[in-house]
Amino acid sequence: MTSGSDRRPRGRADRCRYGQPAQRDCNRLSDDFADCAVGSWRQIAAPVVILRTPTDIFPNINIPVVSIGWTYTGLNPEELEGRLTSPYEKALTTLVDNIQHIESTTYNGEAVVKVFLQPGASLDTANAQVTAASQFMLRQLPPGTLPPQIINFSASSVPILQLGISGEGLSEAQLNDYATNFIRTQLITVPGVVVPSPYGGKQRQISVNESRTLAAIVARARPS
Repeated sequence: MTSGSDRRPRGRADRCRYGQPAQRDCNRLSDDFADCAVGSWRQIAAPVVILRTPTDIFPNINIPVVSIGWTYTGLNPEELEGRLTSPYEKALTTLVDNIQHIESTTYNGEAVVKVFLQPGASLDTANAQVTAASQFMLRQLPPGTLPPQIINFSASSVPILQLGISGEGLSEAQLNDYATNFIRTQLITVPGVVVPSPYGGKQRQISVNESRTLAAIVARARPS
């Protein structure tokens, strides 16, 4: 038996308060409060984070790589590799510290050697050692070899776009001439762009053969 105080009607309000619909409403309300709290925190923290974040157009990223570019016209890649690239790589392994590995690429009349250093190695020390090794090897390389161009890798020097030029019926010398004198001069006008000199192909060369007979005739015809 139940007492009179326990007898109360079970209507819609009681079912919503004590049944499953009431539990769903409580869960939904707690989720709404959590979303509001997270959204408010984001709105407050976002301006502070944005204002305190340092920005730089060209950040100084320490990439321990030294690139050396050699130029010696008149030799194909096979001959240039045997007379310049291979001896220079051997000299670098002896005169430069903290080398991780060396990569090289040889083109017609050009050779690019990349020296990858160990993490944390000093680029200043590596530059000084690479410069000393280059000057030391310059006397042992083929006569007429120009001093190399030494470049440190950075975020601004890494290429973001490379163009390959080809043409049917055109020789390598003509492609190199078009890339140097026409395509490069148009690309350099783009604001903020840095366009290096094209590599590959063959550079146009002019050979003059002197005739001894003709030279003797010209020498005699000159007034004394």
